[in-house]
Amino acid sequence: MMNTVTILRPLGRQLMAKRYGIAPNGLVVKRDYSNAKRFRVEQAPVRHIHDLHHRLQRIERDPRACIIRGQPGAAANLADTDRRGSKNGGHFDDVPRPWVMLDLDKVKLPAGMSVIAAPQEVAQHLMDLVAMHVPELDGVTAIVQFSSSAGLEEQAEAEEAAGLAPRWRGVVKPGAGVGAHLWFWLEQAVDGPALDRWAKAINARVGHKLIDPATLRTVQPHYTAGPVFDTDLRDPLSGRRTLLVKGHSDAARLSIPAVAPRQPDKSGDAREAGRGFLGWMEAIGGPEGFHEPINRAIAAFVATNWPHPDTEWLKAALTERILAADPGGRSPSEIDRYASDANLDARIAWTTGREQEKRDAKAKAAASAAAQPIPPTYPDRGVSLATARQQAAEALRDFSAWIRAGEMPELLLRVTVGGGKTFEAIGALPELRAAGRAAGLGPVLFLHPRHALGDQIAADIRRRHPGLNVAIQRGMEAADPARPGQTMCQDPELPRAARAAGQSATAGCAACPLGPGCAYQLQGRAGRDADVWVAPHQAGFAAPFAGWPRVAVDDGRTIPVPPSAIIIDEDVTSAGVVGLNPLAPVQLALSALHSDDTPNLAGGDRELLLHLRRKAADALSGQPAGGLFRKPLEAIAATAGAGWAREWAALEWATKPRVRIARETGRAAALAAFAAAAGQRFTKLRPMLAERIGDFLDGSDARSVNLTLDPEADLGRGQGTGPAIRFAWREDFHPAWTAPLLFLDATGRPEVLRHWAPDLKVVDIEVAAPHQHVVQVWDQEFGRRWLQQPARVRSLCDAVMVELARADGAVLAILQKGVEALLRPELARRGAVQDPRPEGAREDDPSTWRFPSGAVLHLAHHGAVTGSNQWQEVATVMVIGRPATDRLDGERRAEVSAGHAVGVVPDAPDSWWPTSPGALRLADGSGRAIPRQPSHPDPLVEALRWSVSEAAVLQAIGRARGVRRTAENPVRVVVLAALALPVTVAEALTWADYLPDRVTTAAAEAAVFGQALPLAPVDMVTARRDLWTAESTAKRDLADFERLISLRRNFYKGNDPFKTLAPARYRKGVRGRWSRALVPLEQGQAVLEALIGPLAAFALDAPPPPSDPPDLAPALCPEPAERGPSGAWANPDAAPATLPDDPGGCRHHLVMALRPPGGPWPAIGPPQRPQPPAQPRSSLQEGIPSHVV
Repeated sequence: MMNTVTILRPLGRQLMAKRYGIAPNGLVVKRDYSNAKRFRVEQAPVRHIHDLHHRLQRIERDPRACIIRGQPGAAANLADTDRRGSKNGGHFDDVPRPWVMLDLDKVKLPAGMSVIAAPQEVAQHLMDLVAMHVPELDGVTAIVQFSSSAGLEEQAEAEEAAGLAPRWRGVVKPGAGVGAHLWFWLEQAVDGPALDRWAKAINARVGHKLIDPATLRTVQPHYTAGPVFDTDLRDPLSGRRTLLVKGHSDAARLSIPAVAPRQPDKSGDAREAGRGFLGWMEAIGGPEGFHEPINRAIAAFVATNWPHPDTEWLKAALTERILAADPGGRSPSEIDRYASDANLDARIAWTTGREQEKRDAKAKAAASAAAQPIPPTYPDRGVSLATARQQAAEALRDFSAWIRAGEMPELLLRVTVGGGKTFEAIGALPELRAAGRAAGLGPVLFLHPRHALGDQIAADIRRRHPGLNVAIQRGMEAADPARPGQTMCQDPELPRAARAAGQSATAGCAACPLGPGCAYQLQGRAGRDADVWVAPHQAGFAAPFAGWPRVAVDDGRTIPVPPSAIIIDEDVTSAGVVGLNPLAPVQLALSALHSDDTPNLAGGDRELLLHLRRKAADALSGQPAGGLFRKPLEAIAATAGAGWAREWAALEWATKPRVRIARETGRAAALAAFAAAAGQRFTKLRPMLAERIGDFLDGSDARSVNLTLDPEADLGRGQGTGPAIRFAWREDFHPAWTAPLLFLDATGRPEVLRHWAPDLKVVDIEVAAPHQHVVQVWDQEFGRRWLQQPARVRSLCDAVMVELARADGAVLAILQKGVEALLRPELARRGAVQDPRPEGAREDDPSTWRFPSGAVLHLAHHGAVTGSNQWQEVATVMVIGRPATDRLDGERRAEVSAGHAVGVVPDAPDSWWPTSPGALRLADGSGRAIPRQPSHPDPLVEALRWSVSEAAVLQAIGRARGVRRTAENPVRVVVLAALALPVTVAEALTWADYLPDRVTTAAAEAAVFGQALPLAPVDMVTARRDLWTAESTAKRDLADFERLISLRRNFYKGNDPFKTLAPARYRKGVRGRWSRALVPLEQGQAVLEALIGPLAAFALDAPPPPSDPPDLAPALCPEPAERGPSGAWANPDAAPATLPDDPGGCRHHLVMALRPPGGPWPAIGPPQRPQPPAQPRSSLQEGIPSHVV
């Protein structure tokens, strides 16, 4: 069989190499290997170490290639596959290989040794170090492939010694040493498990991790490409990174132990197990024997399914696997001993105990840390709602006074969500308009983010101020409310033709025959006398619309009247940044600079324009991907003059077609004129490119933040791919809208807004919410990646069921789109029914789910809730996770918003955010530490990150208008996010504390689905086999006596959180113990019998007399009716009786109903869930219960 190496290359444009580039601020930044998902596979033949050396030298120059040990199976699609091993559902098999790669990192070099000056000497030094600990590699020829960072520290020191500005400090760690991959050829091919045993034996002998076993796994990437360096950076080891160190032998014979050496026990943590439960089950009876794989399988199962592992099922699965495994020469009695109940019970008990000890220690450490006094990130500055409104009204009066005085104020009124900032601003409109009128100004312009919100604002203004004339501006493509299904513009062909000709969209309106009845034009005529215009955010960045009042000036022109004030509701900054949407880039193909089209120009002007285009094209063509570099553009000034870019821009604008459309121009003539103008192939992007280059050269940045080169851009219109310049810029408010600015944004950040309003003042008002009970789970991020495991989605759905069961009204859950997509199928699987979607609704629009008990759940994603009042009456709000942007996108948005370079993180894994500690604000004013939450050292980047994440969570919390709630209608808020917020938290819980157990989940589902929950273990298995597969498991889940007392007390007192259920007792036989159940208030017996069969006796429990001591068993209702031998009910009016409270009876038949101290809120459960569609399962997976991971 031919020996090969498996080479992977991503299907996309990702690189499998580290990249070093220059940020706009001139500092070097490092970009890690990409997280590619799909690959093309190549099997490259290699015969010996010299073949391997030549192969590595070749692919070192391929930044898209890497190697793995695995071999593609017969079913693998070599043109498109993921990187998973066959044991995990992938297509790469672990096979013996005659080569091995060892990864060395941070090796300190002796004084005077230089990897730049003498890489061969350093390579030999690394070989000697390995041979010192691994004798079988002494004197063996090897390939030494230096890491991407090798030599950079020396290069940085040389640059600084030469007087150059330090630019490497963010990516070079002084004294970090050198790293390399060492490749060896083997006399005998060896597979992954054998190499793993070999590496562990060496590490045990050396006393530290000399060889990382992770690099020996089947699909672990071996990064083979040299680093990619941008322009102006040099590879210090170019052509010398992959070296052959010759020895007296070309192949090594490894000393591989027969069995893995015993390691310090880590069986309590499934993450230490590495392979997972199924992997270790498969390993039983393999090369690693029985003892270690059994322990590891138990550990993985217990840790993954904690706190309620189904140990009965686990024992049965282990027994089956042990008896079916290859005995490997072991006697039948030895195999029987491994499979015996005594052996497995002891191992399971020991592992469970260790897991409990570990988790107890972790909880104790967390409690100890939490007990240390720490100030909250956001101290309490809350004032009452009445005080907040007074303060807001005072700020608005000051704002009006400044306008009367002829000033141009810029104010951010930041009030807690629901605190009434928009209400107060609407209340101040008459005063603002009067102040503006006194100063000779026009109407108030009220900008909003969405048309639906604009309609709401206009209605609110009219309701509060009937004397004010309010007009609404809608764009041409906006829906016409008077004509459902149609847009405001009734002839969209005219504005499309005008834009294609480089004209404004309204340029053809004069020739439109539908003008007299056009909704778009009518709104302008209807609003001529308006006091307030309500318009979308985008209107603020464009010239004033047709309906805005204008005045004549001396030269006969008319100009727009400045507004009395511009009120901007909610975040406007996303509308003010253009070009960052990767799905709709603003780009100019470089080929456009080779065009000879110069309409309106001739002679010397034309020749100069063509010359400047060619010069710019040459300067741009040789640039690397990313922001444009300064030097090639500065070089043009040597021949074209310092102001060449401005001159170029003026000439390009002179080529813009001139189209005159008068009222007497017919529609056909207008379209013909536009078509003729479009034929001149003018694009405003050419003069914009020249202007942006001029702005760039006037600054000091090393690279442009507004112009980037994409060498393989999709050019559209069937033109294929090619180099293009992409534009991104901050759009400022149109100069005609120069006016006082009032921003209304509960979560607005002045660091961001000051790029649009440089003189911004801030009035910050936090409103207290005494009737908002906040529970925050702070130790997990509940994002889409974390929820990829189906078990976690089920656990999240369990929590939702509990909140639904205990709520006194509807529940609103707000989450990310991706998480919502995972949760919806789980809700449907459990039996929830989604309301039909309105016609025209999108798949990701908010949805409503209903349950047989009448419970209602609203689902919405973060982007769909801002500013909405439709959920202000819900009983509970659940905020699950937070929106997030990656660090690179955040840095990019910040530099575009600022218009210049910002601080960047030069050396961080992938696009992760740096982290810093934070602290929740508890009700007593103290803090609860959050060890790590995202942050960024640059203030603007951090403000933008906060605006995406924390701001969205605050907006979600505010949907219930908690600051307006009273003692009669309190609201419960559950926040699942590791974020410190300016919110008072009543309960700070870990996910383990909050997560409901199985009985609580079952009780909650019974409550919301109108079902019963028997509390006798045998009947629990019958009713909910999806949760309990053995009576012993159900019995253990009911064993907490304190929970039993809590449940009984609170159900009897009418304080149960699940008000659709009642406690009951039943008996299936004529004689025997009574059992407990939770049943619907109506037809409880019939519902229970439908689950577990006919009953001999049944009764609802009655509350105890008030004088009963709380710890005694309460009195029950009159003796329940019983069936006689004939099946007829008898003795319906028997005297009251007392239920025995013995350990063998009801102590195991009740469950928690109120949250224990520090624990989750309880719940109650439905019929057996419908099972998901059957999936192909391995022999080991057969019989695994649905709750097992």
